[in-house]
Amino acid sequence: MAKITVTGIAQWAKVFEENRDLEGYQGQWQDTDGRCTIEMILDEDNEARIKNAGCMSSGKDDPEGRGRAFKFTRKFDTPNDWDGGAPAVYKPDGSAWSFESNGPIGNGSEVLVELDIYKNKQYSSYTTRLERVKVVKLVSYDGESGVSGPDPFTKDITSGHVAAAKVAETELVSEDIPF
Repeated sequence: MAKITVTGIAQWAKVFEENRDLEGYQGQWQDTDGRCTIEMILDEDNEARIKNAGCMSSGKDDPEGRGRAFKFTRKFDTPNDWDGGAPAVYKPDGSAWSFESNGPIGNGSEVLVELDIYKNKQYSSYTTRLERVKVVKLVSYDGESGVSGPDPFTKDITSGHVAAAKVAETELVSEDIPF
């Protein structure tokens, strides 16, 4: 069993009880009351870390050429109290994230995730479970259009200058203490 952390770009983060994927592809996750999921775009180094730890997913190429996209999940309802429910989610300062007050995580946000990669005795294969998520740089979610916040730079029509987007730019202090 290996617990590893990787950093990447979040896509379709459904990591809270309130926004978890209740059905999955053709209802495959209904038996566990859904799953919390996050698709992450990983660079070569982070991809190598998950592969070396035993992750069996091959991912898929990111259409924008930013790396490979991997989907990590966590069953919501399980017979054990330690492997179900929503993963712990943290703000850049290490405090707990609240879906109610902080909202969802937008596409393009930089996140650090902890994964548990272990041998599944039932299937004689390796399983990867999403454990924790820390938002390093937030791109706000625009719920009306279903698309994440603005591009990193938007043109200010009134002054002709480029204005910075609404991105929380808090950097991770140390990768030695990720959460």
